[in-house]
Amino acid sequence: MFANRKNVRFILAALCALPLLASAQPRYSVNVLGGAGSAALDINLSGQVVGEYAGGAGPRAFLHSGGALLDLGTLGGATASAAAINDSGKVVGVASNLAGEGRAFSYLLGAMTDLGTLGGASSRASGLNGLGMVVGTADYPAGTLGEYGIAFVNGHGGMLGLGTLPVHDDYHRSRGAAINSNGHIVGTSSVGDFGPPEYPEHAFLYRDGAMQDLGTLGGLYSSAHAISDSGLIVGMASTTLDPGGIGHTIPHAFLYVGGMMIDLGAFDDDYQGSAAADVNNLGQVVGWGSVDNERHAFLYQGGAMLDLNQLIDPGSGWIVTDAAAINDLAQIAGTACRNGQCHAVRLDLLQADVPEPGAWLLMATGLAMLLALTRRSRRS
Repeated sequence: MFANRKNVRFILAALCALPLLASAQPRYSVNVLGGAGSAALDINLSGQVVGEYAGGAGPRAFLHSGGALLDLGTLGGATASAAAINDSGKVVGVASNLAGEGRAFSYLLGAMTDLGTLGGASSRASGLNGLGMVVGTADYPAGTLGEYGIAFVNGHGGMLGLGTLPVHDDYHRSRGAAINSNGHIVGTSSVGDFGPPEYPEHAFLYRDGAMQDLGTLGGLYSSAHAISDSGLIVGMASTTLDPGGIGHTIPHAFLYVGGMMIDLGAFDDDYQGSAAADVNNLGQVVGWGSVDNERHAFLYQGGAMLDLNQLIDPGSGWIVTDAAAINDLAQIAGTACRNGQCHAVRLDLLQADVPEPGAWLLMATGLAMLLALTRRSRRS
C-alpha cells in the first residue's frame, strides 16, 4: 500500500527531523576515476569505488583505491562488471568464464571466486553486506521453474534461492539487489500473468524466511534497489501518471519506511521519471531524475530532491547523470559526462558536513515519530 498525499506530507515532515545533513545545500567536487565509457556503481566507507570501464571486448570490472584503478580480471572470459563493495574491501559482481557464461563472483585480496549458480548456466551478484553475505540472481536448470533467474543469498551455507512472490504462470522470476547488516534482502519479483503492456513485477523485502510484497505507486511494477541498516528501502515504482494513454506509466523514485511506500517525486514535473539507487545510514538517498528528457543525478535529503549538478562547480562542464551509491560520509559514486564522453566519478564533499555521533539519537527519535504517524494514519 502506498501513502496518500495527506499522509505523505506528515511523513516527510517527520523525515525532515532526521539529521540528514547540517547544511541544506552541500557542495561537491567531481573526481574522475576512469576513462571514457566507465561507470561507478558502488562505494564503501573508505571511499573505494567499484564499477566497470570500457575494455576491448566489452566491459571490465574495476576497483579504484588509493588513487589507482585496478582491473579485477575475469573468470577466464573476456568481460566483467563489479557491482558492490563492502567496508572490508570485498567486491562482488559478474564475470564471464571460458564458456562465455556470466557468473557471480566475489573478489578479495587479488583472488576472484566463482560463486556458481542454482543449477543453470548463469548468475550475477548485485550486493553484499559487512559480513560478506552476497545477494544476486541465478538460474535454475532450463525447463524448470526459475530458469529465468531467481534471487539468491550466498552465505556460509552456499547459494540459496529465495523464490518469488505468489505468481500463477510459468514466468517465475526474481532478482536480489541488496542486503543489510541484519541479513534483510531487497529486490524484485514477478507477481502475475503477463498483462499488456508488460509483466507485472513488484519490489520485495525478504526477512525471517519470508518474501514481502512492497507494492507500487499505483502502476504495474516496482523494484527495490537498496536497504539501509535501519530498514529504509529505496527503488523505483510505476505511478498512475500516463501522459500518452498507452499503459506505460511514469516511474518515480520511492522510499519505503514504516510499512508505506512514499513517492519522492521528480524534478519540477511529475511527468518526468525518476529512480532511487541507494540510501545510506543517515537517510540520504541518491539516484537519477529526468530534466527535459535528460538524466540528472539527485541527492534527496530533508524532504527535497536536489539536482547534483547544482551542487558542483557550474564552470566545470560536467553533467552528473547518475548517482549509483552513497556512503555514510556522503561521498557519492556515479557517472558524469563532458564533451560527449562519460566517466566514472566520485563526488566528495567540499566541507565535511556529516552529523556527529550524538545525532544518531535524533535519528532514532525521527524514525519513532515517523512510525507513530504511520500507525495514526492507518487508524484514521
